[in-house]
Amino acid sequence: VYGSAQKVLAWLGKGDDNSDSAMDGIEGINQKLALILQNNTAEILAFIDHWLGKDSLRSPHLPETNDSIWYALGQIYSQPWFTRLWVLQEVVLAKQIVVAYGKMRVEWNALTTLATGLVRANLVGLIGGTPSIISNIKRAFLAIHTFRIAKNMVEANRPSLLQLARIGRDKDVTEPVDRIYGLLGLVSPMVASQIVVDYSTEAKKEWWRVYI
Repeated sequence: VYGSAQKVLAWLGKGDDNSDSAMDGIEGINQKLALILQNNTAEILAFIDHWLGKDSLRSPHLPETNDSIWYALGQIYSQPWFTRLWVLQEVVLAKQIVVAYGKMRVEWNALTTLATGLVRANLVGLIGGTPSIISNIKRAFLAIHTFRIAKNMVEANRPSLLQLARIGRDKDVTEPVDRIYGLLGLVSPMVASQIVVDYSTEAKKEWWRVYI
């Protein structure tokens, strides 16, 4: 389904006014991050100094460290969508993904570019929130990395089910059998045809048989 669709809409949740502003500001922050990364590390270090309160230096590009947009971005990246196993085939197979959260929509590439840019600039800590939100943000950034690995694997050659299972082992599922069923769209048709999708009560109780 995802592979044949021209565009896939990924729904993160209802959001709020703050998340709408954050979604609207992602492209702008990406452009500013690109300028910082293009120049040199001096500007990054100056911004970090300002963030730590060492002096009055700050980046002329990025929002202030106490700007509400950083917390709102944390709300976006902490959504459960990023860490669900079924999303793996959605991201890998789709030709184009548009991410919707609240009233706003952004291209998937904009979200991944922001995550990558913050990591490269060592500014991930700008995205704030509660300890649980920060933990979810870290998982989302890791998921974005594994999405990229899986996509490269699938585009190069159909990976084995074992390879995909390893990539998806830290993802969230509703049923244990989904750790296999959620990957069938990424393996070769021959492998997929040998596994019967069964959500019966008996099959759920003996979910380990799917792995055999």
